[in-house]
Amino acid sequence: MSKTHQKCLAIRNRLYPKDVWPGVVFHQAIADAATPDSVRFEIGCGREAQSLRQLSDHFALSLGVDFEIATQGSAETRWRTAVADAHRIPVRSGAVDVVTMTDVVEHLADPTQVFRECARVLRPGGRLIIVTVNKWFLPVVLGRLLPHRLRQRVNQVASATEEEDTFPAYYRANTPGDLYAVARAAGLRPLEMRYISHHPRYFMFSVLVYRMAIMAERVVRRFECLAPLRHFVLCQFELPPDAAARDSGGQVEAGAVASCKEDPHPEASTEPVQVETGT
Repeated sequence: MSKTHQKCLAIRNRLYPKDVWPGVVFHQAIADAATPDSVRFEIGCGREAQSLRQLSDHFALSLGVDFEIATQGSAETRWRTAVADAHRIPVRSGAVDVVTMTDVVEHLADPTQVFRECARVLRPGGRLIIVTVNKWFLPVVLGRLLPHRLRQRVNQVASATEEEDTFPAYYRANTPGDLYAVARAAGLRPLEMRYISHHPRYFMFSVLVYRMAIMAERVVRRFECLAPLRHFVLCQFELPPDAAARDSGGQVEAGAVASCKEDPHPEASTEPVQVETGT
C-alpha cells in the first residue's frame, strides 16, 4: 500500500464513522432479519467468505457460493461455501430465510433469472437484501465507458484494487427502478430501497484529489435531490408470506441443502452443499 493511499485512509477514518459505511449498514440489515433458527444464503460470498463468517452466529446455518472459493467451512462451523453460479442456485426450493448480495448485481449477466432463483429458494416471508453500486454514480458512469482490461488497470491505480478483483460488469439492474422491475418479475415485493453515500474510494490516488472528491460527496449527501448520484443502493425485498411454497414444500433436509439437478455452467460445482443441522 502506497503512502498516498495510507494518508487517504487516515482521512477516511477521521471523516467517515464506521456506522455509516455501506458494508456496516448492510450487515445491520442482515442481522435485523436473522433469527436463531434461520438460514442465510449469500450470492458472491468471496474467496474468504468474510461476511458469511462474520454474521454466522446470527443464523442457524449460513451458506455461500461464488466462482472462486478459498475456504469451505468445517463440521464445527455454522457456515459452508461452494463453487456455484447464481443463475442456477444449488439449493432446494423454499429452504432459505435470507438471501444476500453485496457488490454482485452489477456482475449478473441475467439479473431477472438470478432474482427468480432467489425467490425460488426463499421461504414465504423470506427476504432478499442487497447492496449494489448505483449505475449513475460518476466513477461508475466513467468506468462503463472503458474496456474491461483498461478498467482493471484504472481501478488498481485509483483504489488499490487488485486486477483479479475487478470482474466484468454489466449494470443491468443497478438503479432503484431496474431493481424494482426485476424483483417484481420474480414475485418479490419491496420493503426498503434507498441510496447510500460513501467516501470517494476511487480517488485515493492523490490526497488533493481525494479531498476535493470528499467535498463533492458531501454536497451529494446533503441534498436529497442529488441522491440518484450517490454511490450505492440498498434494498430489501420480501417473498410475500402468502406465496405458495415451490417445488419441495420449503423444508430443509436433515443432512444437506440439495443442489439443483441442472447447471447451465458445467464448470461450476453441482454437488450438494453438505451441512450439519445440529448446531
